[in-house]
Amino acid sequence: WVPAKLETGKREESEDTGIEVFVRKRPQFEYEVQKAEYDIVTVPNPQQVVVHNCCMHADLKRMVMKHVAFPSTHAFGHLAANEDVYARAAAPLVSWAARGGMAAMFMYGQTGSGKTFTMSSIESLGADDLFRHLHARAESNPTL
Repeated sequence: WVPAKLETGKREESEDTGIEVFVRKRPQFEYEVQKAEYDIVTVPNPQQVVVHNCCMHADLKRMVMKHVAFPSTHAFGHLAANEDVYARAAAPLVSWAARGGMAAMFMYGQTGSGKTFTMSSIESLGADDLFRHLHARAESNPTL
């Protein structure tokens, strides 16, 4: 869902900061669905996350919905598989590290937003991938 009027901050394609921002939206919890709570985050496309913020109007009588879009390198919707998140966000870092480079990944978000769930999967898939890279490297150059 993309509202007709949307505040947006688009990242220029030519900007290369060396930092990539990936966003993963968690699905609503079952209790949230049962209580018919409003899902305030949507991922309308792979480069954008929209927060639908319900605010009190200045008269303190009416509510107003403000839609704010945030650009990202890649945004994953609530149906994204751990393998897809790993392949896009972490696999290039693991490959780089296996070739002797240095890389870092940070997780940021409020409690209950899915950091541990996502990072646990990335750690597991990354460890498997790292050993696969190192094994292939040793096979191709037995003197290492």
